[in-house]
Amino acid sequence: MSIINPSFTVVGGLLLFAADDGAHGIEMWGTDGVNATRLVQDVAAGAGSSFPTWFTAVGPLVFFAANDNISGRELWAISRSALHQAFNLPAPSADAADDSQSSAARGSRQEPSAFSPFLVDDPREPASEANAP
Repeated sequence: MSIINPSFTVVGGLLLFAADDGAHGIEMWGTDGVNATRLVQDVAAGAGSSFPTWFTAVGPLVFFAANDNISGRELWAISRSALHQAFNLPAPSADAADDSQSSAARGSRQEPSAFSPFLVDDPREPASEANAP
């Protein structure tokens, strides 16, 4: 395995980084430092590379930039819970998510899908017919 981006980010006891194992291209990897180092997600499926960068934890999510080789470089997010599940670890505590919100607010928020692009409407593009009034 070749580590591509010397930038590492620790989230909830997991070290996240970009690496190439020769089969999946440059993708998001993680390790718990003891038992497991594994591919977190193959964003650009197959041998293509997504070149993930800027792993940033915000509340219950970890955001990063990646290219799925279909839509181009986008902002992506994975939940802390999904990261812990990938490593068979207990769910992160509520304190690890976002200390700025009450536990009631955290509990009422719907957990996002495990791994998805974080889409924001581009004001430079015209509204699609589905969104038109």
